[in-house]
Amino acid sequence: MKCLHVDGDDFGLDGGLSPHIEKSDVMERTGHPCHIDFERFAERIGLRKPRIQRIVAKYMLLPPQAQLLIGHSYLNDKMKRNYLRIVNERISRFVRVSE
Repeated sequence: MKCLHVDGDDFGLDGGLSPHIEKSDVMERTGHPCHIDFERFAERIGLRKPRIQRIVAKYMLLPPQAQLLIGHSYLNDKMKRNYLRIVNERISRFVRVSE
């Protein structure tokens, strides 16, 4: 299962994806990578466009199964709401469109 951690920076990318990739304006402006940054990285390492699109699409929304798992977790209701809020914020940053 893919996951976005609550503590720390988005995706564990404190130093960025790669110093050799042009950062999106979203990354430059906010310090958070968006899907364009991941697509550029994937192209740099030689992945083909169809595969890149399949991989990136998995991170564009929170799967219903993940919501169920969070709902059935041992977190209290406030923590569940907070966790979902943080994950959804990170997903919305990821799907931002670069100019």
